[in-house]
Amino acid sequence: MDNSRRRRAFGAKTCALRCEAGLTRCELAELTGTSAARIEEVEKGQADMGFDLICQLARALNVPVRDLFEF
Repeated sequence: MDNSRRRRAFGAKTCALRCEAGLTRCELAELTGTSAARIEEVEKGQADMGFDLICQLARALNVPVRDLFEF
Protein backbone atom coordinates (compact mmCIF):
# COMPACT_ATOMS: atom_id res chain seq x y z
CA MET A 1 0.00 0.00 0.00
CA ASP A 2 1.48 3.35 -0.99
CA ASN A 3 1.36 6.47 1.21
CA SER A 4 -1.51 8.02 -0.73
CA ARG A 5 -3.66 4.96 -0.08
CA ARG A 6 -2.60 4.89 3.57
CA ARG A 7 -3.62 8.54 4.00
CA ARG A 8 -7.02 7.84 2.42
CA ALA A 9 -7.54 4.74 4.58
CA PHE A 10 -6.48 6.65 7.71
CA GLY A 11 -8.86 9.45 6.77
CA ALA A 12 -11.75 7.08 6.20
CA LYS A 13 -11.09 5.42 9.56
CA THR A 14 -10.91 8.81 11.29
CA CYS A 15 -14.21 9.83 9.69
CA ALA A 16 -15.88 6.56 10.71
CA LEU A 17 -14.69 6.89 14.31
CA ARG A 18 -15.78 10.53 14.43
CA CYS A 19 -19.25 9.60 13.20
CA GLU A 20 -19.45 6.71 15.69
CA ALA A 21 -18.58 9.20 18.44
CA GLY A 22 -21.37 11.50 17.24
CA LEU A 23 -19.00 14.40 16.61
CA THR A 24 -19.03 16.97 13.84
CA ARG A 25 -15.83 18.03 12.15
CA CYS A 26 -16.03 21.31 14.03
CA GLU A 27 -16.36 19.53 17.36
CA LEU A 28 -13.44 17.23 16.60
CA ALA A 29 -11.38 20.23 15.51
CA GLU A 30 -12.11 21.96 18.81
CA LEU A 31 -11.13 18.86 20.79
CA THR A 32 -7.86 18.51 18.88
CA GLY A 33 -6.95 22.19 18.76
CA THR A 34 -6.98 22.35 14.99
CA SER A 35 -9.39 23.65 12.35
CA ALA A 36 -12.40 21.97 10.78
CA ALA A 37 -10.65 22.45 7.42
CA ARG A 38 -7.68 20.46 8.71
CA ILE A 39 -9.99 17.66 9.90
CA GLU A 40 -11.59 17.63 6.46
CA GLU A 41 -8.15 17.32 4.83
CA VAL A 42 -7.31 14.41 7.14
CA GLU A 43 -10.59 12.64 6.40
CA LYS A 44 -10.16 13.08 2.66
CA GLY A 45 -6.61 11.69 2.82
CA GLN A 46 -5.12 14.99 1.70
CA ALA A 47 -3.08 15.76 4.80
CA ASP A 48 0.32 14.71 5.96
CA MET A 49 0.27 14.78 9.71
CA GLY A 50 2.63 14.36 12.57
CA PHE A 51 2.53 12.19 15.63
CA ASP A 52 1.09 14.97 17.78
CA LEU A 53 -2.04 15.31 15.64
CA ILE A 54 -2.48 11.55 15.48
CA CYS A 55 -2.33 11.38 19.29
CA GLN A 56 -4.75 14.30 19.60
CA LEU A 57 -7.20 12.58 17.24
CA ALA A 58 -7.02 9.33 19.20
CA ARG A 59 -7.52 11.14 22.51
CA ALA A 60 -10.47 13.16 21.18
CA LEU A 61 -12.07 10.05 19.69
CA ASN A 62 -11.39 8.10 22.90
CA VAL A 63 -9.59 5.27 21.09
CA PRO A 64 -6.06 3.86 21.24
CA VAL A 65 -3.76 5.24 18.52
CA ARG A 66 -3.55 1.79 16.97
CA ASP A 67 -7.30 1.88 16.22
CA LEU A 68 -6.72 4.71 13.77
CA PHE A 69 -4.46 2.39 11.77
CA GLU A 70 -6.75 -0.64 11.65
CA PHE A 71 -7.97 -0.44 8.08
